[in-house]
Amino acid sequence: YHTIRLHASISGCNNAWYEINGERFQIPEDGHWYFIDTGKYHSVWNEGPEHRITLNVNLQIGPHDPKELLI
Repeated sequence: YHTIRLHASISGCNNAWYEINGERFQIPEDGHWYFIDTGKYHSVWNEGPEHRITLNVNLQIGPHDPKELLI
């Protein structure tokens, strides 16, 4: 894969969990962007009654100029 995925939690993260290669963690609702390596085995689940809202942005290296990032 040739992409980078960034996540920002908007709401409902208290019971939402991420897991990558067996490491379980949460993304806080703090207005920051977090990198998640989705090239590794990963999963996401919500253990609470409220919906989780997360903004995801995938960035990819452009085919003509390796310094160009495409959204």
